[in-house]
Amino acid sequence: MAVRAREVAVDGLRYDDATDFVRSLVGELQGYLDEPEVMALAELKHRERRATH
Repeated sequence: MAVRAREVAVDGLRYDDATDFVRSLVGELQGYLDEPEVMALAELKHRERRATH
């Protein structure tokens, strides 16, 4: 989100409204979740948290 905020503040990236901003952010985050390596890391962290609690 920090990268997106920088693009808006410094680079002049514009959105029609907050909904467009959120849609763009969700799309970008979904792209990360579609990466197998990211999902494997998330699953590993989830397992580690369960093991410590």
